[in-house]
Amino acid sequence: MLRILQLSDIHFGQEKKGEAAHLDDVRGQLISDLGMLLGASKALDLILITGDIAFSGKKEEYDRAVEWLGELIAVGRCDENAILTIPGNHDVDVNLISLSAKQVHAQLRNSSAETVKHLLHDYTIERDEVNSIFPKLSTYVDFARGYNSEFEQSDVPRWVRYRDIRPGCRLRIVGMCSVQVCDLEDRQGTMILGDKQYIFAEDREVVTLVMVHHPMHWFLDRDDAKSHITNRSRVLLTGHEHVPDLNKLTSLSGEERLEISAGATTDTKPKAPYEFAYNLLELDVLDSGVLSVTVWPRIWKIQKPSFGADVVMTGGPDSKTITIDCHLAAPPAVTAPPPRADNVVSQGTAMQRDETADFGKLKHFFWHYLTWDQRIAVLVKAGVLPTSAENRLPQTVELSALLQAKDAGKLESVWDDIMSFVPKEKIKPNPFKT
Repeated sequence: MLRILQLSDIHFGQEKKGEAAHLDDVRGQLISDLGMLLGASKALDLILITGDIAFSGKKEEYDRAVEWLGELIAVGRCDENAILTIPGNHDVDVNLISLSAKQVHAQLRNSSAETVKHLLHDYTIERDEVNSIFPKLSTYVDFARGYNSEFEQSDVPRWVRYRDIRPGCRLRIVGMCSVQVCDLEDRQGTMILGDKQYIFAEDREVVTLVMVHHPMHWFLDRDDAKSHITNRSRVLLTGHEHVPDLNKLTSLSGEERLEISAGATTDTKPKAPYEFAYNLLELDVLDSGVLSVTVWPRIWKIQKPSFGADVVMTGGPDSKTITIDCHLAAPPAVTAPPPRADNVVSQGTAMQRDETADFGKLKHFFWHYLTWDQRIAVLVKAGVLPTSAENRLPQTVELSALLQAKDAGKLESVWDDIMSFVPKEKIKPNPFKT
């Protein structure tokens, strides 16, 4: 069984006109409510965040998010490796969108879905200094790397991770970026997902869950995207619209699936019956090969004020269990093989990834507690960057250098060097010491 916390639209930095105390209280109440649901013995396996961690994509907003998420994982009895995240429109720093990037956005939005496939590829692979797509997400990417949620590669801005549901049965999680084309002119039907994200291998040996910030009807290329995603996944998690929802659907081909919107962790709509929401999920695969999903939808009750069960969504009780026929064989009593690379678009060219817990923790400290020049100093000292690397490097180069250090067996010294920049209260023992 996997126990998952689903969050969306946290919006650190939205606290305007004296709202900070109220929203800080809500986030504190969420942690208390989660602790009550988990009780003394249960722990989280995953924390999935479907975008809008920040409000305007600024570093100080992500710094606050890191601190709050640290409190959350303490209550959830998990660690940094449990967190996986995708970007939303508020994770875009609009101040980093150049005039030429705005023109590129307009061109893409006014193109046909078929033309977009080719144009988007050309723009995403441009050099960092002239790239029209990713500079606006640079601060978010630093944050995401610290939670093992970096994109596969420049023209495939998604990630794929695996977790065991039970012995012999795995969950494949596909996190997608819906904000490659995103600015203050966003409108429903004009967002672009791109076929290199939504085309992924069909695999009947795993349960596939897709995370994307915008629901399908927001995309210009929605018809093709929806066809692939709804027929090759069994669970879809979305955010953006700030309305919690839970629907079991059946496609024209007979495939069952579950679509879940977490609502907004923090929202500012004073006339709504509730303002804030989150979900606790439990996934299991029954002996019949059927996926069982139990959802505890939680909403903010203004009258209390605190979180409570969303009895409208469940029909009365605190939770609701839904079964999805995944056409899985009964899981054998053996451990599944290690995860494989999953990039059907450009097989073999995806950036090397590492899901080991210790390396994930190292990346967390590397990107969340070190400035860019401190990161360069660590990599130069490890001998995986030349001593002339004095200016900020593309983020892909930093990750590649970390992976070189890993392959060279240098992570023990890299960890110690990273900890020299980490606040004393955050320092952890070196897991790479032999």
